[in-house]
Amino acid sequence: MSRRKLLKNWRDNFFVIDWETYYDSDCTIKGTTAIEYCNHPKFDPYLVALCWGDREDQRYSGRPEDFDWSIVEGKTAIAHNRGFDHPVTLRAIEMGKMPDIKIAGWHDTSAMSCYLQLGRSLADAMRGVFGEEMSKEVRDYMKGKTWDMIVADGKAEDVIAYAITDAILEWRLFTELYPLIPQEELDLEDLTIKMGMRGLPIDVGMVEDAIDELDKRMWECRNALPWFNEIDPDTRKPYVVYSKKALALECRRRGIEPPKSLAKGNDDAKKWLAEHQDSLTFVADMQNYQRMNTHLQKLKTMASRVNEEGRMPY
Repeated sequence: MSRRKLLKNWRDNFFVIDWETYYDSDCTIKGTTAIEYCNHPKFDPYLVALCWGDREDQRYSGRPEDFDWSIVEGKTAIAHNRGFDHPVTLRAIEMGKMPDIKIAGWHDTSAMSCYLQLGRSLADAMRGVFGEEMSKEVRDYMKGKTWDMIVADGKAEDVIAYAITDAILEWRLFTELYPLIPQEELDLEDLTIKMGMRGLPIDVGMVEDAIDELDKRMWECRNALPWFNEIDPDTRKPYVVYSKKALALECRRRGIEPPKSLAKGNDDAKKWLAEHQDSLTFVADMQNYQRMNTHLQKLKTMASRVNEEGRMPY
């Protein structure tokens, strides 16, 4: 179907989908990917809001199991952050929260908003397009709350109303912005999201070998430190590898004034290292340990995200 024809048939071809899911400090999308978050043991897509028109009978907010999904089957899904709602939809299907309906495609209103330099968040987009402010008070309440807890607190209606409000706003935003976005930009957004969900091919063996090698070299660096396994009398715990206190004590023990900073690129640090690097060789081990640990954590993250196909979604 041509885009021109789609533009004449909003309600027949599109629907907004906006999920509300369980989250807490442990089960969170922060610092990870949507796919990883969706596979967390605590993950639960307990509520969905949908909007496919301007009338009250063209919207739904509630438990996904209770919705008649045939109403939106065959339409193109709209989300404000497709990178989240698309994986959640796929996971909800896997969990039996909704049927495996045919969805014609996806569009992302956050990408549309960014293309027009209005900001990525829904709040920024609504402010930029309509001059309206949004409240996230209910969203903040939902942290650490299961659906049963929300019901027990008497907050179910508030959460349902909050969710449908967002879906309605996303529908308004979509109908306002979609005619302004070139097809090339929509195609680029679609390909970018698909690339991220499919992921990069990873040489798992090479990553595992690099992790082993870094572990070995970091062990060598730790053992080269004069304070390795020594106890800090103030905390009664072992000094950490990059302890500035332990470094200062060791420097003064050798009659050398410790550096104020060892930050990479710091001119004073460069001068201090040039003067003392031959007598204080362990300083290089301390610095190298920190740098290697940064790389090690990145490699471990990569390894943890590799799927059964040997690819790393991002």
